[in-house]
Amino acid sequence: MPDAFDLVFCTQLLEYLPDPELAVKEIHRVLKPGGICLASVAAFFPSIGDDECWRLFPRGIRHLLRDFQTTEIMDEGSSISGFLRACNACADIFVRFEWARALLHLSVVPLINLLAIALEALACTNNNQATGNFSVFAQK
Repeated sequence: MPDAFDLVFCTQLLEYLPDPELAVKEIHRVLKPGGICLASVAAFFPSIGDDECWRLFPRGIRHLLRDFQTTEIMDEGSSISGFLRACNACADIFVRFEWARALLHLSVVPLINLLAIALEALACTNNNQATGNFSVFAQK
């Protein structure tokens, strides 16, 4: 049904689709004129599984959303937080025992997240080469 929705959410999905352009065209088709797509995509992050097909960066995101009137892409933190988030994810991958993983989630992970916040505030950088994700606002 074309022009049916005011808002579409598409979070952490496009990287799993063999043809993300097809999905974006469908989102555009079902949005009403002026409708909004809120999306997020993985960028710099360890692979979660064999189902993943892509990592998307601003140039590729803009290409996929080229039919939208307005597109804003925001990084979810700088390279500092992206790197430290990837470290957290890798620690989760490598910890074998469930009890140790639970302990990791209650202790080390929050500390690394706090460290990322503090380092980003001190560094005052906008380098996004290793940001973990990008958030997208696109208006038809």
